[in-house]
Amino acid sequence: MVLVPERIYRVFQERQPGERLTPAQLDAMRFPRLPDEDELEAAYVEQRVAAHTGDKRRLTELHQNIEQLQQRLESARRALDFWQRTDPAELEERIAWELTRAPHADVLVGIPGEADRA
Repeated sequence: MVLVPERIYRVFQERQPGERLTPAQLDAMRFPRLPDEDELEAAYVEQRVAAHTGDKRRLTELHQNIEQLQQRLESARRALDFWQRTDPAELEERIAWELTRAPHADVLVGIPGEADRA
């Protein structure tokens, strides 16, 4: 089971199966959007509430969480940008190369480990 944000669920429930999404539907889903963006937005809301109530301990926690979320979001955006600029064939080769050299490569995505290639 996968939890899907309500804005995405609503759009998919309203369309016919196999039908392509329209630009208006993509806007309604707020696509493209990274999951960390929603978390960061929620943290900002919590921060405003904590500031309003004067909860200094919670403000400190939220500040640290927001900094971590900002860093994760920036890393995700850089990775997304890299993936969008990279040639799909080259990207596929890079992924396969990295997976075959992973310590657990024999169980990943059907790519055989070193011992299986002989």
